[in-house]
Amino acid sequence: MTASTTPALALIGAGYWGKSLARNFRNLGVIHTIGNPEAALAPFSPF
Repeated sequence: MTASTTPALALIGAGYWGKSLARNFRNLGVIHTIGNPEAALAPFSPF
């Protein structure tokens, strides 16, 4: 097994800052998973 040198991040709950955080983490290439139960954010996809 080899260790990954690139960190992976899961954003749980997008809330008020979630869209900005997801976009910035995506730009850094570290976002792996986004989980948010709120239906209002369902159309948002940072990918």
